Amino acid sequence: GDYMMAVQVMSYGGGVRTLSSVNNTPGMNYNGVEINSSLIASTSGLSSMYLSGNPVPVHPVFNTPINTSVNRDELLEYRVYEVASDELETLVTTTTDTFATVTASPNYLEYCYNVKAFWDTGDPSDGGYGQLESIASNLACTVPYKSGDADFDNDVDITDVLAVVDFILEEDTPSNDQVRNVDVNMDEAINIADVVMMVDIILGGTARQAGFDADEIAYVDLLTDYENSQLKLDIEYSGPVRGLQFELSYDPEMVILEAPSLMEIQENVILSYVVKEPGILKVIAADIDGGAIERSENTILNIPMEFRGQSRDVSQVSMDEIALAGANGDLVNYVARTSHSEVNMIPASFALHQNYPNPFNPKTEIRFDLPEEGMVELAIYNLMGQKIRTLTSNHMTPGYHAIVWDGTNDIGSQVATGMYFYSLSSRTFHSTKKMLYLK
Repeated sequence: GDYMMAVQVMSYGGGVRTLSSVNNTPGMNYNGVEINSSLIASTSGLSSMYLSGNPVPVHPVFNTPINTSVNRDELLEYRVYEVASDELETLVTTTTDTFATVTASPNYLEYCYNVKAFWDTGDPSDGGYGQLESIASNLACTVPYKSGDADFDNDVDITDVLAVVDFILEEDTPSNDQVRNVDVNMDEAINIADVVMMVDIILGGTARQAGFDADEIAYVDLLTDYENSQLKLDIEYSGPVRGLQFELSYDPEMVILEAPSLMEIQENVILSYVVKEPGILKVIAADIDGGAIERSENTILNIPMEFRGQSRDVSQVSMDEIALAGANGDLVNYVARTSHSEVNMIPASFALHQNYPNPFNPKTEIRFDLPEEGMVELAIYNLMGQKIRTLTSNHMTPGYHAIVWDGTNDIGSQVATGMYFYSLSSRTFHSTKKMLYLK
């Protein structure tokens, strides 16, 4: 509820004009001189000044010219007045600085204020006017509120947290006042960091931790667990993860994603999700007891899935709109190390199929099936058992695979006509078949 009113004060003669910069008041014209009231300037120590073209001021009592070479005006203080609806003014504070804090209670009522400068212009017998109060600045109004209060009951509790979860999942649309209230970290976005900071408000700040590196980067991976037909969300980060949110994009004709679950069951963690539209799943999780969401070997969430494609179809699930809340509720810096995960049909067993076409010239396709991931090598040998070409030697995912050989060796030269062998090797499987190359 605290706010600042900036005022530019200009002295001319024995009078005072205050031009408030609140609400970006348009420029004013005084005796042909343009005054830009959007300027915000400290008035401490300013001396009296006369705008060019002004007549020399005359003392109203003695009718004698005032000596303008003498600085007679001294700014004593600023006075802040609360202005009621009936325009009744009540002095609430004074300050010699250009900043003042006014406490207003209760919340959700409109409070209006103006500022007046109080001057000592010198003794009247010496050409001054005594002590004078300026005219008021323009009126500045505000409505104080409680940070984190989504339902305007002047309290922050679990109902407010659940309301913000609905805002993040886009199940409900917040009003402008609700956005102002629940954007606790004031980053102009409603996200998981606001949820965690609201938890801190509820717990009185007891959940906040010290001694962690705010600049440390978290590494996020979306991985496919083929054995259990699910996606895994892994977070490699030494600090606590108190909340997270993300979106998954996928082809709903090829992939079905089911309800996410925590890797470790925790009663104090909210886990919620929504299918925004076919092919878009949004997930949010937060610890509402001030702690961190537990991980098992970096895995924090599992998302069961079903693949509806054919045996050699490959689809993809992508993760974006990621946000992680750390120890103090601040957003954690992260790198999405693996933000895309392939999804495909998994064969029941290893298999190496006959190449096609066979005989061939100049290319042939070799197909093989992998029921598990791991290191796989597919190589070509001549009749003397010499390896002439390594088609792949990599860590491969489960699925139905195909690689084309173009009849060249490892240095790119075309091989001679004749019989060749191709061999598939993994940790638990080995198979060899022959093929004929004709020119």
